[in-house]
Amino acid sequence: MSMKDHNRRKIRVGQIAVVCIGAALLAVGGVLAAGTPGAEALPHLHAEAVETIQGNDVKEASLQRGETDTAEDTQAATGSGEATGDAEKGMTYHDFQYLTEQIVENQMELHREASKELHRQQDAWRLILVNSTHLLDEDYAVERTKVGNGQYVDSRIAPELEAMLAAAKEDGVEISIISAYRSYDRQVNLYKNKIKRLERHGYSKAEATEEAGTVVAIPGMSEHATGLALDLASKSYPVLEEEQENTDAYQWLMQHCMEYGFILRYPKDKEEITGIIYEPWHFRYVGEEHARIIMEQGLCLEEYLEQYITEEEKEK
Repeated sequence: MSMKDHNRRKIRVGQIAVVCIGAALLAVGGVLAAGTPGAEALPHLHAEAVETIQGNDVKEASLQRGETDTAEDTQAATGSGEATGDAEKGMTYHDFQYLTEQIVENQMELHREASKELHRQQDAWRLILVNSTHLLDEDYAVERTKVGNGQYVDSRIAPELEAMLAAAKEDGVEISIISAYRSYDRQVNLYKNKIKRLERHGYSKAEATEEAGTVVAIPGMSEHATGLALDLASKSYPVLEEEQENTDAYQWLMQHCMEYGFILRYPKDKEEITGIIYEPWHFRYVGEEHARIIMEQGLCLEEYLEQYITEEEKEK
């Protein structure tokens, strides 16, 4: 093959590589939704790659146009092949192949990170922690859907909740929703009323305030304001007392709630961690993946977040 044909072949390889790399970038970039973290890097990397390749194509094309000495002319003038080195410095097929692989790998890594970030963002609302050290904003907004017994929940959990209650009914267990979403103002009233009742039973103001906080969530510390928490009880025993654990509703829920993304939020012997007494009626939605781990390992939400969710993810 003459040096001129060799140069033409290299220029052709460069043109093909540009098309291949462009196609690879578009294919990978297509999976990154607009606005997804990492997507903004695509135009920059694409332009950089094309600029690099086009730069080499211009250099190769200049050989064909006669703007530089061809290797054949040099060889004829010197009588040897030693001067062909400059013509061989252009990007080879293997160079293009390597560059293409690197660009695709870089874009795939961006996609993987973007997917993880998207997953974290999607999970954030499910794993929101509300307790004495993690207060919910007074203006926390919840898009609500009406469910059984005239109660409301976060619209995103309504399908799973309704499916769970229907499955229980099919098994002959009827579960009532005693309480679900409660506004901040409603929680304020419940808390104040509990304090007053305790005072009527002989508690001092300070004692009543402290005791009330272990039974009724202090405003800003109630999961009910998220629309993700429910007080569930047996239809035949709709009382929120510890004896609820002896009902068929509780037994069924403890066996199946995780299948629908729910957990027992305040388990027995976890009071020192949750700050809330054992409540065999209080269930919370976290999503099936998280619920299975929590229920199977006997954890409370605080323990799960500490053991399985990184600090970076919790902040998000």
